[in-house]
Amino acid sequence: MENSIAVVLDWDYTLFDTFKMLTALARFFYQNYGIEEKDFWRSYREIRSRGNYDIQFHLDYFSLVENKNIACFRKDYSSYLFADTVWFLRKMRTLQIACLIYSCGVPQFQMEKIVRSGVKGYFKGFVFCKSPDKTEFLPQLSKCFETLFFVDDRLDVLKKINENFPKIRTFWIDREEPNHRERQVFRDLKSIYKEIGG
Repeated sequence: MENSIAVVLDWDYTLFDTFKMLTALARFFYQNYGIEEKDFWRSYREIRSRGNYDIQFHLDYFSLVENKNIACFRKDYSSYLFADTVWFLRKMRTLQIACLIYSCGVPQFQMEKIVRSGVKGYFKGFVFCKSPDKTEFLPQLSKCFETLFFVDDRLDVLKKINENFPKIRTFWIDREEPNHRERQVFRDLKSIYKEIGG
């Protein structure tokens, strides 16, 4: 078995600063389409209340046509990776620990962000789900790897994994408010690396 150990990683708010991207997108919508930021965020909440997000949904919401400016915005997402993301992925590669993405969201948009962030090559596989329940494919993944780690920013997801798959070690990453008392929380990927391979 080439990789007997794997780390399953969430994408948004774990490896990718989605709020930073959305803030830049709100400014872009104002500068290019004249849409006020308050209207951007109101419409974003409305779109999210219906399900997952895609920039195309936002364009459709305001009856906007994709032009060369928005295409330029979507060309490169690397500046929205958290500062420790590439470092962590390189460390996992050095340790021969397979990295997998398990993310909720619109698959096409999620892959767009991954590819155009320049990190697709670090991953052995990708699983995209429509609902926040990330336990569906874990039985198959458990058969492929002797040891599995799971990193996510959502505590409810991790609790469900712990309940159903106690052998999988989970790491809760919260980059905003890491001083929780309920259970151990990690501020960044460097601290998780120390637990996995450091």
